[in-house]
Amino acid sequence: MNIGCDIEQVSRFKGKSREQDEKFLNRLFTQNELDYCFSKTKPEESLCARFCAKEAYIKAKGAQDTPFNEIEIIAKDSKKPALYVRGVKIEGDVSISHTEEYAMAVVLC
Repeated sequence: MNIGCDIEQVSRFKGKSREQDEKFLNRLFTQNELDYCFSKTKPEESLCARFCAKEAYIKAKGAQDTPFNEIEIIAKDSKKPALYVRGVKIEGDVSISHTEEYAMAVVLC
């Protein structure tokens, strides 16, 4: 098992819109992730948390060549986030958290 973690300032994603920042957002997130994040009152917090989880996965696996939009963080029925790479569920654990200022994630895989 490998572990990775990341922390970022939420302000990095503040003010991003699906229309004006489409190219940027599509490089980092899947449509499922964008739908989920933009359904929230403060999408920047959820976007940043998912970005952190992707960074944490890349650090854990040494997978620098994996495009961000091929890594997906999905919270299904259990609300516990799960990690998918190219549509395949990755065995391990993902923990994400955020405040108005910071988001962080830890990945064990």
